[in-house]
Amino acid sequence: MDNLLMFPSRGRLEDQLQRGLNDMHGLFDEHMEMITRLNELEDTMEEKQMQYDCALEKYSKIVGIENIPIAYLEFGLKNVSVDADTGEIRYEREEEEEV
Repeated sequence: MDNLLMFPSRGRLEDQLQRGLNDMHGLFDEHMEMITRLNELEDTMEEKQMQYDCALEKYSKIVGIENIPIAYLEFGLKNVSVDADTGEIRYEREEEEEV
């Protein structure tokens, strides 16, 4: 009879399940908080990106496209492209509509 395995008592299993349940609730709540914060951050980034692209557009009109420092193009998304073959970075303003 030395080969018998003792199973945990019901009370110990319930304690283990309750601790696990509490841990899962805490983790889920933390996860939801992070998702909410990430969404807020993405909204802020999108707004800042639009402002940056607008400022870059205005700047390019003042100094000319060929005189824009490369560093200014790092976060310019609206009119910036990179040639995958050559690595050349280009900034191309949209054609202005004549009224």
